[in-house]
Amino acid sequence: MHRLSSLPGAESNEVFTVVEQPPAPILFLTSAATDISTLSACLRQPELGQWKEQLRALPLDCLRHPAQIDHYLATTGRTARVLVVRLLGGRGHWSYGLEQCRRWHSTAPQRTLIVLAGTADQNDELHPIGSVSPTLSQQLALLLREGGMPNMTKVLKAIHPFITSCTEPEAFKDAPDLQPERMADPAPFDWRDESGAKVGVLLYRAHARAADTDWCDQLLTALRSRGLAPRALWVSSLRDPVVQEGV
Repeated sequence: MHRLSSLPGAESNEVFTVVEQPPAPILFLTSAATDISTLSACLRQPELGQWKEQLRALPLDCLRHPAQIDHYLATTGRTARVLVVRLLGGRGHWSYGLEQCRRWHSTAPQRTLIVLAGTADQNDELHPIGSVSPTLSQQLALLLREGGMPNMTKVLKAIHPFITSCTEPEAFKDAPDLQPERMADPAPFDWRDESGAKVGVLLYRAHARAADTDWCDQLLTALRSRGLAPRALWVSSLRDPVVQEGV
């Protein structure tokens, strides 16, 4: 039994939710929720307003069951020209989905499939599944790993030509414009010359790169209201010895 929904909902033992979205030439399926929040922030910029009807994004968690995958590709994917899949993990994490995405690509000559690895160790396994060059796949994957609105904007500009042609533009061969804009790690956030006891605050930089900082501002404001002087740092991971030393 299926329950049809335009948005993912709760699942039970008796039914599961299948998802449809309004048609768009580009579909972006991702394991990383921060990708979608970054996209949302990008599309609020006036210069990218035209993208709102050209792109649909969905978390891969909404497409776990084979029937969900089949339904989404048969409906939302029917008129799409570009399908971008970003996977955190190896091929086995979403093997049926990748197989069906390849089938989606093969059924129409004008379609482009881009599969991107969330981590560098999965590049060789995942990137060849797509239909674009390994060079372009790696450049796009690097941009998304670094995160942030400037890098996401570069990704959008890179995939836009595939709406009208599945042939990779010659300009992508060297692609200096696709180099990621990097963020210091750790990076200070809202440090002020203020009195009060200093208190360290560590924040995952994924929130900064996704423009999800309202709660961070509220946290620092709350600390200052109590007479404290917060020293906040954006960090990628405390497991990295270089980051540990920087902190």
